Amino acid sequence: MLVGKGFVVVSFVVHDEEGLATHSEAATPTVGLHGGRFIASGMPEALQGNWPREHRITVIEFPSEGAARAWFGSPEYQPHIAGLEAIAHDVSF
Repeated sequence: MLVGKGFVVVSFVVHDEEGLATHSEAATPTVGLHGGRFIASGMPEALQGNWPREHRITVIEFPSEGAARAWFGSPEYQPHIAGLEAIAHDVSF
């Protein structure tokens, strides 16, 4: 049941694979601090329409919308946004 859950969907295009691994290792623990868990990550396939092949997504589930917003704005996660933007472009949350 999804009632009460909060989700963060991140879309991005990676231009530094090694940097992505480093970013992921550093940023991933911040999700758990706010009760979140990763539920999907990778390059989606469009069933209808066009999804740019190089665009990746990550979907993170939180116990509530408030928890999702708290994670994004947290002092633990905020420094990692610049890191993601350094190794990827077209970053959207």
